[in-house]
Amino acid sequence: MVQFGFGQTSIWTNPITGTNPNTSNPYTTGDVKNANITVSGIRRGSGILGVNTNNSYNATGWSSNVLSATQYFEFTLTPNSCKEIDFVSFVVNVTRDDAAAGPRTFELRSSIDNYATTIGTSSSFGFFNWTASKIVDLSSSIFQNISIPITFRFYAYGTIFGGFDNFSVNDFTFNGTVGNLPTPAVPTVAVTAPTCSSAATNILSTYSASLTYTSTPTGLTVGAGGVITGGTTGTSYTIRATNASGCFATSASFTYNGGAILPTPSAPLLGTITQPTCAVATGSVVLNGLPSGNWIINPGNIPGNTTSTTITNLAVGTTFNFTVTNAVGCTSTASANVVINAQQLKTWTGATNTDWHTDSNWSPSDAPTAS
Repeated sequence: MVQFGFGQTSIWTNPITGTNPNTSNPYTTGDVKNANITVSGIRRGSGILGVNTNNSYNATGWSSNVLSATQYFEFTLTPNSCKEIDFVSFVVNVTRDDAAAGPRTFELRSSIDNYATTIGTSSSFGFFNWTASKIVDLSSSIFQNISIPITFRFYAYGTIFGGFDNFSVNDFTFNGTVGNLPTPAVPTVAVTAPTCSSAATNILSTYSASLTYTSTPTGLTVGAGGVITGGTTGTSYTIRATNASGCFATSASFTYNGGAILPTPSAPLLGTITQPTCAVATGSVVLNGLPSGNWIINPGNIPGNTTSTTITNLAVGTTFNFTVTNAVGCTSTASANVVINAQQLKTWTGATNTDWHTDSNWSPSDAPTAS
């Protein structure tokens, strides 16, 4: 890379060679620039006219005494997205075609203050000099961290005869560096499937309120705390985080989950409770109101898929409470108590007669149904 003035690297230079460069406005042939900026080429203000001259950018029509707002050569530099320019200097070699009559004074101004003030100081030719060089210091803070287009205007004035003499730029160089603007952290999205106690969540864990978020495809909204809404379940998205400088980072693709909280079944409803008998030493209970689809009842890890079922072999002297777990794994609250009484044994007393079926012949009273 060519270096000029202040020992710094050129970010834009043009030696201006060739036949009658003035015929192009702007003139861009020969521009050598940093890859991370765009440049306008050198161009004339509306108050001056091009003059045919080889190997320089020449113009006529300069003001006689004072700086004119329309008489200048102009240069615009635009950083690429997420880049910034730190200027160091502007170096220029100029010529006037009449050592006595051509413009004697020249200076550089910028769009930062709408060309209101001279950068550094103006310079002048010696009275009988045709050529001059100027180095303008651009290292002040106002020319650092430039992330938007900036335009410099190089004014010349002070002719003796007012507009009849020529003034040209033979070559120019802007020195400085082009760097990177801060870029947001790569967005990270955590997707949590719905559970029996909460709906699905899609959370941007790197959320910052200072950033703007967009999605591809469109449709997502990133709210406070990084909560992502508005997506279509099963669709893949990426999220772009953009800062105030327009710099951005894009997340990896993720699959949106908008699932609602999983359904939890109601507690089983108790139907008929059958207590132990002389013939059957265990009890049973009918459970109603069971969920559709496959389910498992506990205790017992009993599978099924009907809306009602009978649980058998319930031990005597025990209180049972049953839960049901549906096909998506959600478990109900417990049922009401199912109390299985101890098995009652009957003793023959014959207190009334010899008839087996007479209740009063048994203790406790009530004839057994089986021997």
